[in-house]
Amino acid sequence: MNNWWNEKRVKQILAQLESQTVLKGTTGNRPHATYIGTMYMDTTLDGDGKPIWCNNTIESSEVDTLTLTVGATTAGNITITLNGVAKTIAVTEGQTVGAIGNTIISASFPGWTVGGVANTGVVTFTKTAIGPCTTPTVVDTGTTGTTGTFVVTHLGTAITWVDATGAIV
Repeated sequence: MNNWWNEKRVKQILAQLESQTVLKGTTGNRPHATYIGTMYMDTTLDGDGKPIWCNNTIESSEVDTLTLTVGATTAGNITITLNGVAKTIAVTEGQTVGAIGNTIISASFPGWTVGGVANTGVVTFTKTAIGPCTTPTVVDTGTTGTTGTFVVTHLGTAITWVDATGAIV
């Protein structure tokens, strides 16, 4: 009788397992270039290493697009918030959406690359790091009359890891 669990087969399986490299370390040192199903022994979650598995390997940066729809009727400030970090932009009375867009494009947003189409009021923000972000906002904090809307053009993603129960860790 040819049983798959016979002693010879068990020894072959054990030899294969022993020849595999076990990835082990802290949560902060989890591998970034990996495959779905890769196992990692996380020593932050358990001192001996809690076994976890990769279930998503796509990493990407978020891209948000701001479209300004109304220019400034009075001087004041608008506030743009990206991933929880607010930046105040001064606008002047009579400034068009195109001119406000140009001001935003030329401003510095740490952790983001800013671009867009000049003189249109369309501004793109690309996060320089991978992963998801909080929802971006634009708020007229100075009652300038300026309005605009954000669209998450590309949702940032990160590798996700799960434990044996399927919980994300």
